[in-house]
Formats: sequence, C-alpha cells, structure tokens
Amino acid sequence: MQMWVIMLTALAAFGIASFSGKMLIPLLRRLRFIRQENGTADASGKNNLTGGGALLDTGTFTACALGYIVMRYISSQLVYETDMTLFTAGQAAVLIASAAGFYIDRLESAGKKGGHGYSIGLMVYAVMSAVYLLVMFIDKGIGEHCTLGIPFYGNIKCGIWYYPVMLALMILTADIAGSEGSESSVTAISSAVMAAAGILILCTMKKYEESIFFAAVSGAFMGFLVWGFPPEKTFLGKTGHYFSGMAAALLTAWTGEPVIIFILLLPQLIERISEAVLGAMGKTAPLSRYLSERYKKAYTVLMFFMTAVLSSLAGTAVFMKGGQ
Repeated sequence: MQMWVIMLTALAAFGIASFSGKMLIPLLRRLRFIRQENGTADASGKNNLTGGGALLDTGTFTACALGYIVMRYISSQLVYETDMTLFTAGQAAVLIASAAGFYIDRLESAGKKGGHGYSIGLMVYAVMSAVYLLVMFIDKGIGEHCTLGIPFYGNIKCGIWYYPVMLALMILTADIAGSEGSESSVTAISSAVMAAAGILILCTMKKYEESIFFAAVSGAFMGFLVWGFPPEKTFLGKTGHYFSGMAAALLTAWTGEPVIIFILLLPQLIERISEAVLGAMGKTAPLSRYLSERYKKAYTVLMFFMTAVLSSLAGTAVFMKGGQ
C-alpha cells in the first residue's frame, strides 16, 4: 500500500472541507443555524453558527471516494482483506449519525424541541452501532472475527457474546468521542490526531480501505479548523460531534482493540470526566470551556493538541508492542 495515497486522501479532505466552508457557512447562515448556548459565542458575545460539522461530511466522503478509486487503480495486484459490505455499512453509520445531528441542530436553531438531552446522542450511537453489528452478523456470523484484543495478553474469543460486548464498547467510545460540551476546536484537533493514529494501526493490520477512510476523517477535521479555530466562524454542533462519536465507534469495531482506542481517546475522556467533576462543583464545564474562559482559546487548543499527540503515540506504541 503506497502511503502517498493516504496522504493524498488526507490532503484532499483538508482542501475540500476548508474550501466548502465558503459555500456552506453562508448557507448555514441563511438557514439560521444559531443556537443560544454557552460556548457558541465569540469574544464579542455575538452568537455563531452551529451545524459546521457539515464540512466534515463534505470533505470526508468526497475525499474517501477519491482515495479509494486511486488506491484500486494503482494497486490492482494488492490482495485486500476488507469486506466491502462492512466497509460501506460503517461509512453509512457515520454519515447517518451525522445527518441525525444536523437535523437536531436545525430544529434547535429554529427554536423547536430538537432533543437537547444527553440521551438523544446515546440513542443515535446505540442505533447506528446496532445496525452496523447486525450487518456484520448477517455477513460473517460467528467466527474468527469474534475476538477482542487485549495488549500484552492476546485475543479473547467471545463467540456469540462478541456482539453485545462490542455494542457496549462502541456506544461507550462514541459517547466519549462525541462529548457535546467540548469546544469545537478541541474536538476537531483531538479527533484529527486520533484518526491519524488509527491510520497507522489499520495499515499495520492491513485494513487498507479503512485507513483511507480515516485519512479522510483526519484531513476533514483539520479542514474544519480553518473555520472553527478561535475566533470561530462556525461550530461543530451535534452534526460534528455525532460524526466524531460514530467514527471512534467504527475504529473500535474495525480494530477490535478497545483498550487501544481508549488510550487514543484520552483528551476526550478528560473532557467527559471534567464535565461531571466541574459541573458538580458549580463551575463551567467541561475542562476546555473552563480553560477557554480564563485563558486564550488558542492556548487551550494547543494544550489538548499536545495531549492528543502524546496519547496517540502511547496508544500506537502499546499496539505495536502488545503482541498484535
């Protein structure tokens, strides 16, 4: 697998996501994607747009199609182990979850009851994860794939229990990665770095089509930062957070290495824990918002970027040395 195809896909996703903002952000403005919530205003107090996660969809799926076509064209002799049914089902799960978030953002921006609650996100993650696993069961049944990898221990054969256990793990990772309380720029930078680490892990596992998809995810999140880096012109909203959550759930399913994914998700896990702790103390939560109110937002983004890099390096190292 030539790595330049991976790089091409990531660069294409970055370019498409960043360029499409010129068209999508004015469109979101015309659709009145404005939400009166703490954390969705710039320093002047003027409310900004949510629904910017649409940039992720545009960049990811366009670049993924391009990268996949190029990969197939230049690597016709390569033996692929990917099941295209599951590959397509995974992409569909991410896209539909993102579309559900976009719809909820639209309802909330119009002042209608769109489902603010935490339970709505969990329901979206659970339904899409269950549908994906159902497709897996129909396609593969119960076989060698029904194992979970534990670093430095080996693979645990789960049999039929693989499906309920994997469902719980996918919902958990989606919930961690898709924390809606986080600043959009923090979510974007953490997700981009996590996806980059996922590319290396997937390539090592010879899951080449999947690595193409996560190259597009990483590039698209970086493209979003052109518009979402402080001072923000748009925010991810539920559109982007649901996208991020389902992408993490998909990485869990494709690697079968939940412990590794939890290490990669350390910045998002910090956000989830801090949301509970700081909220109980009556302070602004989660940590990214708490810090953003006291320091320049760019410093907060840099801190989470460094945390994401360190956690991704640690997760990748554990994967490589953990007896894969």
